[in-house]
Amino acid sequence: MDVATRTLDRSIEYVGGLYNVATLPSYTRKGFCTTLMRRAHEYFVDKRYRFSFLSTSQALVAHALYEKLCYVDLTQYPILHKVFHDKKTKHPQKENTKDFDRERILRIYDDFSKEKTAFVVRDRAYIKTLSARQD
Repeated sequence: MDVATRTLDRSIEYVGGLYNVATLPSYTRKGFCTTLMRRAHEYFVDKRYRFSFLSTSQALVAHALYEKLCYVDLTQYPILHKVFHDKKTKHPQKENTKDFDRERILRIYDDFSKEKTAFVVRDRAYIKTLSARQD
């Protein structure tokens, strides 16, 4: 829930982050999510965070709930899809990650996010976790 982001002056600011939220269909519309979200907001206020972020789609029912909880859309991402008619479509092979250059990935990310705000701060431990998941 605590997400480090980078500001324009290159300092780090922690914000609240909500992710992987789901409700079983048999428990929807009973107030569970709203109660949990309000508790998360109390936590963020206690930590003196100025913002909290989450990611969702306007196509999901949850989007309306988040709007009721005072979240607003910051940007819109295009939604793309591809229909495969041929069941014999080949999927790309998994690339070998043995030569995964963590330092290069961090340099590219740092250079890209240098003049931008609200990007999550990525460190060596995070990149190591990503490469371990792929092995």
